[in-house]
Amino acid sequence: MYGKRFQIGIIIHYCISESDLIPAFATFFGCLFWGLEYGILIGVGIQVMIILYQSARPSINVEVCEDEDTHINFLHVTLDRGLMFPAVSHVRHLINKAGMKEGRSKFPLVLDCTHLSTSDFTVAEGFKSMIKDFDKRNQSIIFYKPAPPVLATLKIKSLNVVQSKEELKTHFASK
Repeated sequence: MYGKRFQIGIIIHYCISESDLIPAFATFFGCLFWGLEYGILIGVGIQVMIILYQSARPSINVEVCEDEDTHINFLHVTLDRGLMFPAVSHVRHLINKAGMKEGRSKFPLVLDCTHLSTSDFTVAEGFKSMIKDFDKRNQSIIFYKPAPPVLATLKIKSLNVVQSKEELKTHFASK
């Protein structure tokens, strides 16, 4: 009975992003050289800075689309997450850049607001400035499916808002 051996192979596979390794190694070396309390504090501090940076720099997805009925080309811009104070100027710059580069300053831009559930005063001011930038170029911007709290915060009179694809097609047909 003692001669039999059982081999149990357990393979554990972790998927770790590279950004998670930075606080992990900082915590390890902080604990190794300065003590457990300081190492944990260093790791938590670095992780908080990474989270704040990522929330301040959301990315956007830009697609050049064509309406099937009217054959009008337009830019469809989607934010990957909600928008709050630290990210407004970055997103405004990205959307303006997309409007000039991909839209050649003439295609209408449809901003998909499905990920925007709330907004603050800074977001409203950033959107107002962005609308002024588009108006200077005679390029229209259309807000697609904004939530009621976002619309309540924006309070812009000349805001083009559509809530469905049918409304969007109607909007393009009227142009």
